[in-house]
Amino acid sequence: MYDKLKTHEHPAILYRLNSLSLRASPENIDAPYQFDSHGELVVGGVTNSVMIPLDVAPLGHQQLKITGAISVKMSDFHIDPPSPKIALGLIKTGNQVKLVVDALLTADGRPSHE
Repeated sequence: MYDKLKTHEHPAILYRLNSLSLRASPENIDAPYQFDSHGELVVGGVTNSVMIPLDVAPLGHQQLKITGAISVKMSDFHIDPPSPKIALGLIKTGNQVKLVVDALLTADGRPSHE
């Protein structure tokens, strides 16, 4: 899979945020804010425009928890789904993959250990 993702040339999957739109305010104090984020997703050196729905939850102590997910097709990033050589064709891989966002932001920029 690392070869298919061209990790030797492009070691990271990147997301460049272009805009963030509030979709829904929290219904109660424990619920997150819901946003639609629009940006550019870079996988294996190929860039596509995407929309990722994000939940943003204030945690206190000047921290924000950001979560979200998006399904993309590997072929949209010019990646052929890998197929194991040892499985004699018995294992199939799909074109659809799920990318997950799970981040904790702090006001001072240091990682939190909570």
